[in-house]
Amino acid sequence: MSENQVSQTSLEVDGDVNSVVIGVDTAVYPKDAVLGAAYVFIDRCFVLLDAPGETALSVALRGREPLDDEALSALGGEFSNELLAQTLRHRIAEQNRGLLETIVGSAIGGAIGPPPMPEPEGEFDLSELEALELEDEPFDDPLGIAMSWEEKYGDKRPSREEAADAKATAEEEASTETDDAGDAASEDG
Repeated sequence: MSENQVSQTSLEVDGDVNSVVIGVDTAVYPKDAVLGAAYVFIDRCFVLLDAPGETALSVALRGREPLDDEALSALGGEFSNELLAQTLRHRIAEQNRGLLETIVGSAIGGAIGPPPMPEPEGEFDLSELEALELEDEPFDDPLGIAMSWEEKYGDKRPSREEAADAKATAEEEASTETDDAGDAASEDG
């Protein structure tokens, strides 16, 4: 390979030990993307990460069951594809970090409630209220809108005794109607 043809990943299949080793250049693929891709594969195979150099990671995938060279090579290809997908997710997350922090901050801030009211500086100026001439006499209310509901219409809620009497009367009327309906049916028959 020439200097312009740098390999970002390498793939070594070893059927004798049932594994495939993928070398990853961390200058191209972020470490978080490699970890994310490795995590996706932990349910299908054993995953071992190693750092043979400052800008290199080695990912060894060993099958949980015996695999042939073709299956191991396919496993390495799937890892490479997942690595690319994780790299894209990582870049999108980095590009949208400010927006994401704003949205999450707003959501959490809204759940906490409004911010506390600031303490007033100095004393309140009540001189305007003192200048008003307030009378102790009631004011004119020609429309009658300044009175309470009870004053205007009275307290129309029945007492407990009245409610009990009304319930008993209703039950009595219901049983009388049932008896009358039964009598009418027996006369027809």
